[in-house]
Amino acid sequence: MAGLADIDIPTRTITVGTGAVVLRGLSFEEIGALMLEHAGAFEGLERAFRENVGGDGLAALINLAPRLIAHAVAMAADEPDQTDKVRRLGAGFLQEAALAVWELTTEPAGGGKKFISRLTQLFSAARENLPATLKSPEQAAVSH
Repeated sequence: MAGLADIDIPTRTITVGTGAVVLRGLSFEEIGALMLEHAGAFEGLERAFRENVGGDGLAALINLAPRLIAHAVAMAADEPDQTDKVRRLGAGFLQEAALAVWELTTEPAGGGKKFISRLTQLFSAARENLPATLKSPEQAAVSH
């Protein structure tokens, strides 16, 4: 019987210079860590998308959050300690790598829009069903 141990994690290889980097999609744990460490970048992205500033999503991400992108790529390469090196590999590499990580992270859920929509739905439902003792006073007041 096939199980998790038999599954190969999907990856994509990006050539850079004389070498190559193997990337995979990000986990919820990694996405959460990025959101905590780069909260300002996420707020800027949310504002950009809400106000339709910066055109398409990848362009807005590259413009507003270069350190976030580099960190995400380093995590997806399983080398989070190499974030500074990733930043120095150039915009062309970062663009290709960011797109690969985005696709590897979201394609299993049906693509980026569906991934974000379902993620929002999941966490909204979880927040609504939190016991009152776990909610902040502001959240508890809204749910009454």
